[in-house]
Amino acid sequence: MKLRFSLVLASIALFSTGCASKYFIQKDAYTAVKKVALVQHAINPHFLLGTANADEAKTKTVEKNFEVITKEMAGSYAVTPLAEMVANPAYTGAGGKAAWDGFYTAKGAAFFSADEDTLRAATIPADTAKKLCEGLGVDAVAVIYEDWAIESYALGFRAKSRNGYIMNMFDKNGVKVWGDVVWGTSEEGMGLVGGVISTDVDTYVLNNGQSFAAALKEANEHIAGK
Repeated sequence: MKLRFSLVLASIALFSTGCASKYFIQKDAYTAVKKVALVQHAINPHFLLGTANADEAKTKTVEKNFEVITKEMAGSYAVTPLAEMVANPAYTGAGGKAAWDGFYTAKGAAFFSADEDTLRAATIPADTAKKLCEGLGVDAVAVIYEDWAIESYALGFRAKSRNGYIMNMFDKNGVKVWGDVVWGTSEEGMGLVGGVISTDVDTYVLNNGQSFAAALKEANEHIAGK
């Protein structure tokens, strides 16, 4: 039987806020979107121990997830590269916060949510979404809140990333055109010693990227009506 570790904490964080909602789409508006900027990707590592505590684990996971979402959503829209976005004055001058206590993102990326509730609900103000769309030259902006957890196996000596994601998209008018709440489980696996993640950063990031890819596949199935 598979053992689960930290999933209860992650579930509470994902679904306890009233701002979080499940699958939503304005189909016509969503299908009109061809270029997207992922302007906020916030990670909450909760109380995971070991490799998850490394600063690089957080920043590299967001960087990896830009690659993942670019690939997985290619059939729907193009994603502005992270380096291009964070170098754009329209992004750096949009009033975002460079840091948020207890939450993490990529180097150079910012937080635009008004408070912690909206951060956890992957929501930013409509005026901010409009400003970012115009400045970055995109049809919509995406916002993601990522909860870290693990699923243990091999009698508790191995684990996979089992992360949860709240994802929303806002168009040029600041209107939400798509949103979903999904989970993903990695395939690679990693060492676990006494509940502590025991692996190198790259392997942990690989697991997180696989978790995100699995979650996006589920999101795509929702969009396709499967």
